[in-house]
Amino acid sequence: MTQLYKNRRDQLTQRAVAAGMDTLMICAPVNLLYFTGIKMTPYERFIALLMDIRSGQAQLILPSLERDAAKDSGITAKFYGDHDDPFLFVIDFLGTCRLVGVEKSSLPLFTAEKILTGLNHKPGQAITAFADITGMISGIRLLKDDTELKYLCLAAGYSDEILAGVSAKIHVGQTEKSITIEIMRAMAAQPELLINEFVIQVLVGKGSADPHGYASDRTVKEGDPITIDFGVCYQQYWSDCTRTFFMGPPKQQFKEIYQIVLEAQQEAIAKVRPGVPMAEVDLTARKVIGRAGYGEYFIHRIGHGIGLSIHESPSIHSQNLIPLAERMVATIEPGIYLPGLGGIRIEDDVVVTADGVEVMTHHPKSYADMVL
Repeated sequence: MTQLYKNRRDQLTQRAVAAGMDTLMICAPVNLLYFTGIKMTPYERFIALLMDIRSGQAQLILPSLERDAAKDSGITAKFYGDHDDPFLFVIDFLGTCRLVGVEKSSLPLFTAEKILTGLNHKPGQAITAFADITGMISGIRLLKDDTELKYLCLAAGYSDEILAGVSAKIHVGQTEKSITIEIMRAMAAQPELLINEFVIQVLVGKGSADPHGYASDRTVKEGDPITIDFGVCYQQYWSDCTRTFFMGPPKQQFKEIYQIVLEAQQEAIAKVRPGVPMAEVDLTARKVIGRAGYGEYFIHRIGHGIGLSIHESPSIHSQNLIPLAERMVATIEPGIYLPGLGGIRIEDDVVVTADGVEVMTHHPKSYADMVL
């Protein structure tokens, strides 16, 4: 695996050289994981992978409590205590650099200013500037390798299994919180799943009209829509799946809306193939929902990328003209949300193949399957 991470760093280095950079500094934890295999949650502490393109040297700057996490990375590391200033190590390593590639989207302004001030006040130092490598990194992470695709597929399979078990136990009077706990228990029962973080959303009845709502003590009632949106993490890679169930037959309007959302999702998935602009996937679903008279209630993009993060590039929306490419992995998740009544969302994970698309999540989603 060490060679895998080195190959990824080499890809980034090649792109940075072409852009005229001489040094790189990677600080976002998820990107550190991608390029080194080191998983950590630094909280407020500073972390960095520094790479000198001119000499080929690399160095990690990490809190001292992360010694064990870094020992097998194959990269020299410097550790600092909570009483130390880690930026002194950074300034020393960067030396006489002129153009440093950084993730401007996630680098705090305080950190950037402190490092630049330290560098530009060194005797004889030419002015150092920061260039953005956010797009470079996203571009590399966008296309999944065989190992990543394997892990993403296995994560999706666990989602199917957990959702089947949990949905079979839902009953009238159960709270959103208790269903959430059942999902957590099901995850914990799988030895291969990581449970250091959870992404679970359970919304019942009127609460399902909020795409980003939170589980509460709201209880399941007859006819209620029950939206379950969650991801599992396998070998650091995520799934992201949503199904909207009904506690017994719902009102006729919900049945009709469900069929509209399902049709929109199926048509959007059928649109996925290499070379198709991402906007077309979003607009395909939007046309179905708009034609049925619910266009104003589809209030978010059709999907997003998944990988080491449950939300990452690409962002599949109506203005994104970038074409889909083989090995991209994303969600397709149209929805209709009626304030004060409830909402319907159906979400699956898909991978762009050489000649089309493969759906990775397979929990049933016909209307009949959703009525509990």
